[in-house]
Parts: sequence; structure tokens; C-alpha cells
Amino acid sequence: SNLTGGLIGITTGFPGLNQVTGGWQRGDYIILAAKTSEGKTTLSMNFALEAARKGHPVGICSFEMTAQKIAERAIASESCFPVTNAHQQKPSHEDWASIQAATNKLYSFPIFIDDVAGLNIIEITSRTRKMFKEKHIELLIVDYLQLISGLGEQSRHLQIETISRGLKNIAQNLNIAVIAISQLSRPERGSESKRPALFALKESGSLENDADIVIFIHDPTEKEKDAYLDTVKYHVTEQEKQRIREIIVAKNRQGAKTSIHLLWRPELYKFGEICTVIGKE
Repeated sequence: SNLTGGLIGITTGFPGLNQVTGGWQRGDYIILAAKTSEGKTTLSMNFALEAARKGHPVGICSFEMTAQKIAERAIASESCFPVTNAHQQKPSHEDWASIQAATNKLYSFPIFIDDVAGLNIIEITSRTRKMFKEKHIELLIVDYLQLISGLGEQSRHLQIETISRGLKNIAQNLNIAVIAISQLSRPERGSESKRPALFALKESGSLENDADIVIFIHDPTEKEKDAYLDTVKYHVTEQEKQRIREIIVAKNRQGAKTSIHLLWRPELYKFGEICTVIGKE
């Protein structure tokens, strides 16, 4: 298994992350959390594409975006052309060719999207079972946890607990990996922008306890970025530096807690390994 960098589960698409997790494991419940507009959906869709590229069927429950929006973003990330700009910036012949090629390729990917809003955990469970039975999904992505409707009169705190427990049950009962995206509350104004920690999930009660793996997306401070660039000796432009993100594995039942740095490319809806995007000095 050393040949594959210790990969025993479904590839995450990022060697650094594969190394720590061994890939997404069957039965695992993974929480991916970040503040608003920090690329949570983008990273999860990158995970979906990479799993599907290797032939693992993926189910996506999206309450945030329509299937069409997800498809547009996938085409952008696959073709490396910002499809959403297509109406402002006319694609060249080459661009069209790569958009067409990406579209054709994506059609063959085993990705199944359910974009019905307002579902509760019971409905999600039954829809996932159906996807599992008909499409044999091995990975489920839920975007995002706080958009799942609660049941009855419970307090929101208890509702989130019930939802989280339900998602964990899906992972265990169907023996698939489940990645649930979670919204992190913004830090109080005036508080130093600290690295996200597990207690940031505490408002949601059992999230931290239920999860086998908790991953945060963190926008490091200027100082943190400089320290990182210093260690790895990368030469980056100011714009690239702005886009460095730290992917923090804050809880990991399988192995080490650690972090990796990726480059967020919002216009292509993708994260990239920094070395493949910019290279050393």
C-alpha cells in the first residue's frame, strides 16, 4: 500500500490529505467546516470530482446550489476556464474545445445530485438509501448541515444533534463515507482571527463527538503565510499569497492531526496543490 501513499480509502484528490487520512474510509463521518465564503462547497465538490474520477460513485445532497450550478462549477474546474465568465469574456476556440471536452468527460462521471431544498434528516436518509441501492454510492456529500430542516419542536441545538446523529448513522448503516459541510460562526468582532478550533463546533453539541474526522478551512494571517512560505521556499505573487488556505485536520480518528496548505482558485472553483500551481523558487 506504500505505492499509493498509504491510500486505503477513496482518494481525497490531495496527496497531503491522503497521507493523513488514508483517504475517505467506509463508515466514516467527516465534517468539513469553515466560515461563510471560505470555499467549503468548492473543496467538497473537488472531493466529489476526484472520487468520481477514480470510479467511486458519489451522491451529493445540495440544499445550497442547484444541480445546474454544481455542473457549471465542475465544468469550470475541469476545463480550467472560468465558465461563469463565459458571457463577459468570450471563450476562444481552444476554450470551447476544452469546455466541450470537460463536459463530455463529466457526463461519464458517477455523480448523482439531489438538490431538493427543505428536506429533513428522515427524508435525506431514505433518499440516500435509494441512491445507495440504485447507484451504489460510496461517498455522500451533504451541503450543508445547517440547511437541513429540523424535526418538530426541538431546540435548534437538539435539531443539529439529531441531524448529525442521523448522518453518522447513514455512514455506518450503509458503510459509506459521509462528508457533511458545516457553517462556522464568524468570530466576534474585535477578537483576533484565530485558527478555528474544535470548540467552534461546540454550539452544535455532538458534532465533534460524532465525527471521525473534522477538517477546517482557514485563511491564515499574513504572518502565518510568511512563516509557511519561508519554510517551503515558494516564490508567490501577492495575489497567490492572498489565496493560500490552510486545511486543518483538527480531529482524525485514523491518524495524525495536521494541516496542509492549498491554493484556492475561486474563479475555477478549485483548490490546487501549491507546488503544482506555482513551484519552488
